[in-house]
Amino acid sequence: MVTLTHDDKFTRRFRIQAAGDVIDQGSKLDTGLGNLLTVESHLRITTEELGAANQIEVRVKTLNETSFTTLATITGNETKVLGIESYEIVHFVVTNYDGSAGYLGVTGFVKNAPPASANSVQICDANNNCAELIDIGGNYALPVVPTISTTAPTIYNITIGGGDVGVEQSQVLLNGTKKVLIKHRTSGTIDFSFTSGLSSYIEIPKGTTYAESDLNLQGSTLYFRSDKTGVIEILTWT
Repeated sequence: MVTLTHDDKFTRRFRIQAAGDVIDQGSKLDTGLGNLLTVESHLRITTEELGAANQIEVRVKTLNETSFTTLATITGNETKVLGIESYEIVHFVVTNYDGSAGYLGVTGFVKNAPPASANSVQICDANNNCAELIDIGGNYALPVVPTISTTAPTIYNITIGGGDVGVEQSQVLLNGTKKVLIKHRTSGTIDFSFTSGLSSYIEIPKGTTYAESDLNLQGSTLYFRSDKTGVIEILTWT
């Protein structure tokens, strides 16, 4: 019997739309990513939809240190894998912002050192995005999740008038949708679901954005309502 083990430990995704510190609101620390990174040995960092002039510094330190050290600089859109075995706290700072809003994605994982053996196999999704599984003592591990490529953006702007406040609206999504971003253009709260009736839903608090990636939606409809008039902005990628 083959055991498939996924060694990713955490994932964070941040909206980049200004210079300065990137704050993880879910962290117990005042600034920075996560709480203690004592298990993860590597970070996979990916930036998307940012202009070439943007720069994000990756700063690290131990619990006993009082200041951060810059470990790497991410420029524009790129992916880097960084070793963080010697550090416990990671912080991101946008040192140059050119006005092009985008995303910073971070995954912490234990990188599998042994090379692939002759018995290594591949695992693929429905779109034939594949990654090689490494044989480690008879168990197979997936060190990096394959990134699903996207090519075509679609923007939906749904106007919420006075009579639409609190009333369910819907938007059919294209087959093969890989990424979804939802926000209220001004200051409203959004409840959304993939089931009509909104008996169970996810709330997007006012002033925040919901984003999800690595999808492959087929025949999906987004149902939502808002407590304020204005425009619901939906960005999808196929």
